[in-house]
Amino acid sequence: MTAADFSFADISLQFDEVTAESLFNTLITRYALSKYLDFPDAWMQLGEHKTLFEFIYLLTQEQSLAEKIQQQIAVLQESERTNFSGE
Repeated sequence: MTAADFSFADISLQFDEVTAESLFNTLITRYALSKYLDFPDAWMQLGEHKTLFEFIYLLTQEQSLAEKIQQQIAVLQESERTNFSGE
């Protein structure tokens, strides 16, 4: 089986507050997510620029994607510092 066996098409995804609330309610019911008191609490955590990927990450990982990336950068910087200084 190759890519030629499939048809591909661009699809438009709408991610707005209504969609986000529906996803929030589904996830909180299925996975007993507990960090956020309610949907408005979780929704406000992302600030002004919200994406579906970031919102789902926030709900399922209980931290923002930006926080995770900052942690990874800090680990890499510390590793580089340690390797550079010969420790």
